[in-house]
Amino acid sequence: KRKPALQASCKPAISRISRQHYYLLPLLLASCDSLRAGDNSWKQTSKNKCNRATTMVAKKLWPLHPIVLLFIAPFLPTWLYLNRGYTVWYHLITLTYLLTNKEPLRRFLIMQGSAITVGWYAAMVNDVYLHGRFAHILYMNMPRFMKTAMVDETGHVFYTYNSIAYMAVSHVFDTFLHPGIVFLLYKAHCKAGGKFRDILSWNVIFATFVMSRLWSFVHTHHNHGEIGAWYFGYDVYHLHNLDCWMPAYVMEGVCIAAAVVYKMLFLKGGRADNIAHAVNLKSV
Repeated sequence: KRKPALQASCKPAISRISRQHYYLLPLLLASCDSLRAGDNSWKQTSKNKCNRATTMVAKKLWPLHPIVLLFIAPFLPTWLYLNRGYTVWYHLITLTYLLTNKEPLRRFLIMQGSAITVGWYAAMVNDVYLHGRFAHILYMNMPRFMKTAMVDETGHVFYTYNSIAYMAVSHVFDTFLHPGIVFLLYKAHCKAGGKFRDILSWNVIFATFVMSRLWSFVHTHHNHGEIGAWYFGYDVYHLHNLDCWMPAYVMEGVCIAAAVVYKMLFLKGGRADNIAHAVNLKSV
C-alpha cells in the first residue's frame, strides 16, 4: 500500500490516465517513489552541509585564545573577584580552562582544588571540634536565597524541616564544587593519557602555592592596607570567629608539602617536569 501523502501527490497524474492505459500505473507510482527519494536525499545533503558549517563555526569560537581572556579581564567588575572566597577564584580559573581548553591549567586545577578541599574541610572539622557547630560555616556562606532559609537575623543557624532541606542541598553543592570538580578534572586527565605523577611538576606545585598567597595578599591589602601572605579577617566569609583560618592554611601547606616530598622521593626530582615530552596528553 502507498502512503497517503504519496497517493495525494500522484492523484492528479493518475486521474489523467485513460482507463485503457491503467497498465502504466505501476510505472507511474515507481516514478513518484524515485522523485520522493531524490527529494529526501537532497534534504539530507542540505542538513549535512548545515551541520558541517555549524561545527566549523564552533571550532573557530572555541577554544578561546588566552589573549582574548587577558583582554577581557581588566573590564571585569571588581565584585567578581574582590572579597570573594578562594574557592570562587578556583571556579573562575576552572571557567578559564573550560573556555581555553589548555591542558596545563587542568593539572594546576587538580592540584589547587586538592589543596583547597583539604583546607576547607579542615576548617569545618575545627569548627565542630572547638565549637560543636557542624558545617555552620558552610550554611552561613551559601548564596543569599539559601542562606536566609538556614541563618537567622543574628547570624546563627537554626533548624527546621525547611532549613534542613536547604542544608542537604548545600552539602550537595559543596561536594560537587570542592572534591567533585577535582575528581572530574582528574578523570579527564586520565582519559587524555595522563598519570598521577604528571600532575606533580614543579611548575604546578609552585603555581599552586603562589596563587594561594596571591589571593591572601590581594585581600589583606584591600581590606587592611597591609602586605600579608596569609589573610585573616571577616571581610570575605561570614564567620563567628577567626580560628578556622589557621587549620585551613596548615592543611593546605601540608598538601603542598606532601606533593613536594612525594615528587622528591618517588619521582626522582624531575622526570615529571617535561610533561609535553613525557606523555602525549591531549585536551578533552
